[in-house]
Formats: sequence, structure tokens, C-alpha cells
Amino acid sequence: VVERQFLMALNAKDWDRAMRYVEKNRELNLDGTQGRIAKGRVASARGMALKDEATKLKEARKDAEAEAKSKEAAEQFSQAIEQIKSGLDAYPNYSIGWTNLAEAYLGADRVDDCRNALQRALDLDPTNGLANRAMVQLKLNDGDEDGANEFLAKAVKALPNDPYLRQRLEAAEEKKKPLDGIKKREAIRE
Repeated sequence: VVERQFLMALNAKDWDRAMRYVEKNRELNLDGTQGRIAKGRVASARGMALKDEATKLKEARKDAEAEAKSKEAAEQFSQAIEQIKSGLDAYPNYSIGWTNLAEAYLGADRVDDCRNALQRALDLDPTNGLANRAMVQLKLNDGDEDGANEFLAKAVKALPNDPYLRQRLEAAEEKKKPLDGIKKREAIRE
């Protein structure tokens, strides 16, 4: 229940409420790190929100404001990385924690560190759906479709209802059998 409420607060960008759940996490030690990873997750989410704001400001040609938001985002990602690493020092076998660290690294544009953290997450738990999903995206960004498909199968098994993964799976299947894809699209149109 605490994790679900925490995620809802993050999605709503309600940082104060999210921090109340971090405190609850710390009190109950729900993540095994006295809430350090949860606190890092808030910083990472704030960094992503600031990064999005900076992008919108750049598009609006408000360069000075965009630069300030980008700097603030970088600071949030730095805090996130520090907090999550601190949590992983306490609980180094926490696969999801390594996935959270990878997300913070990616937000900070540290792709190699992201990839290494994801690999650590998968070494600890090969069925970690979020880590497999992230590896799909990284492999596709690298242009490695075969590598992406390897992680895709594992990700879909762990997260069968994830819309992004379903779409990727359909695209991969259609690439193998293009005529089946055409038949599917024709049936949808009818």
C-alpha cells in the first residue's frame, strides 16, 4: 500500500506527499535501506520533471530559464544517484534498487553507467521486468534489434500488460512475418 501511494505521489509530482511516504518507508524499513532508495527515487523523479520542463522552455526559446532548469535537474539526478548508491551499500543484492540507480543514471545522461547498473540488476534477478524493459530501450537506441529482442522476451514475460512492450513485441513479430502483420492491419480496418 505504501509503495502504491508513493508511486501515485510521484506520478502526480506531489513531492511533499512522496516525501511523507519516504519517511514511512524509512520508519518501516520497507526497502531494506531505511528509505534511502525511496528518497533517491523522489530526486530522480524530480530530475525527470525538471528535465521535461527544460525541454519545453528550450522549445519556447527561453534559453536562460531552460539552462536553469537543466542545472536543477542535474543536481536532482546527482542527489538521486548518491542516495540510491547509499541504499545499495546497505542492501547490495536489491535488484530493483539497481534498476532505480540505472534510471537516475539515464536521467543524468550517463548511459554506460545506466547499462552497468541494469546488468547488475539482471545478474541479481534475471526476471526483473523493469530492468529487462530498460535494456530493450537501450539496445534499440544502440541499433541492436537482436539484442533488444532477447531482453524483450524476458520483459514481456514479467510485464505482460505493458503497452510499450506489447507494441515492441508486435513490431518484432511483424518483422519476422510481414504478411501476418498486413493481415492483422486489414482485419482492424474492416
